[in-house]
Amino acid sequence: MVKLLADDARLYMEIDNDCDTAKLQYALNSLSEWADMWQPSVSIDKCCVLGIGKMPLTTPTDFYIDGHALSFVSSSRDLVVTVSHDLKSTSY
Repeated sequence: MVKLLADDARLYMEIDNDCDTAKLQYALNSLSEWADMWQPSVSIDKCCVLGIGKMPLTTPTDFYIDGHALSFVSSSRDLVVTVSHDLKSTSY
């Protein structure tokens, strides 16, 4: 799923296997191509990957935008809400 908000975009996907991983990378590539075509810039330094679940990926697959590897984080701010990998509310 893609969520576009003014100058922000979020890509969400449940990853169960390598095919899902490839689909997410394809979506990232498509977002990058769209941005190149329509000229909004993608701030790579603001992009990250957040795995959500009981057991985050121990050996995560790298995801890329324009050849830049995205960092994996344990929590991320989405508008005014901080989302953590375990969905606990301790950081709110």
